[in-house]
Amino acid sequence: FTENFGHEDVESFGCSANGLQVALTPSQLFEINLVTGSSTNLGIITPNSGYNAVGFSVVDNTIYGYDEINRRVVRINPDLSATIFPPVPNLPNVGFIVGDVDFNGHLYLYAGGVSNRFYVVDVDPNSPTFLQLVDPTAGFILDTAPFGTAINPIVISDWAFNPIDNQLYSALNNGTAVIRIDPLSGAQTVFPSIGLPGGNYGAVFFDGQGFLYALNNTTGQIFRIEIVGGNAIATLFSTTVPATRNDGARCAFALLN
Repeated sequence: FTENFGHEDVESFGCSANGLQVALTPSQLFEINLVTGSSTNLGIITPNSGYNAVGFSVVDNTIYGYDEINRRVVRINPDLSATIFPPVPNLPNVGFIVGDVDFNGHLYLYAGGVSNRFYVVDVDPNSPTFLQLVDPTAGFILDTAPFGTAINPIVISDWAFNPIDNQLYSALNNGTAVIRIDPLSGAQTVFPSIGLPGGNYGAVFFDGQGFLYALNNTTGQIFRIEIVGGNAIATLFSTTVPATRNDGARCAFALLN
């Protein structure tokens, strides 16, 4: 581990319109043009491990996520190195595959249907609770037992924060619905989907206008989803390369051309 995790000078990615995708084994970082579907393999992330549950933090324009193999919170850097942090106190030792960072530097982790709780880790390097569990129901103070926030288990592979309403959204893996999750309470709203096929949606992104983009792991199809009249209307937007162990991050404030 490197020292002084909270305050070293960290290179940032910049707020790009493209999506950033961690996929395959060993974990590699891809840049995806959501409009054209073109995918650029930026290279293998080192040290070689199983990175997942990534999210883009607009606090410092960096990517935070989770190493499923070492069971650690990580930061993925633009030079494709990963900073693997010490264990977060009281964070369960499970393989989190669902993750995103809110707009105040809190990493939301969920185990994708095998857990009835999600967990929030402070990843703001300038915060006094950096790399500790915090409680979203109590103003993000240090979390206390029972740790985590209760949630009705849902079978999802990724979720993303909507910059319009600051809520979490995800596509069910069977394609039947989009779920909105209140990040403070865990309460859920179900929007039946129209036009969204089944398949693991391991990388979901928002744009600055509040459109949700969901990437189907199996087919590589990217769907643009809009909530209209209580339904989630999905339209095939572009197609990229299918991938396994797939998770996505994007600067949600960037507009698509």
